Amino acid sequence: MKEFGPIEIGEIKAVRFDFSTETSAALSAPVVTPELLEGTDPPSAAVRLGSPTVVGLEVVHKIQPGVAGCTYKLRCVVTDADGLKHAVSGKFRVEPA
Repeated sequence: MKEFGPIEIGEIKAVRFDFSTETSAALSAPVVTPELLEGTDPPSAAVRLGSPTVVGLEVVHKIQPGVAGCTYKLRCVVTDADGLKHAVSGKFRVEPA
């Protein structure tokens, strides 16, 4: 699983899911799902900000911090032009400001 690196309280960052090793066909319909791996944060979906965007063979999604000390996993699923579905995951930790 990819490490996105830490995010501090108050920051907004963009994470990139690289599908270039999965397919060479055009991507569409990205869905990013968060999961709390460590810590306590019931509304873990709040770490997503806006909608994911396809840029070539990558999906870019903005994130905002949840609760300091928590680690989150983000899983991105896309459909390629051949009708195949691909998934890439990454994780990040929230640090205090």
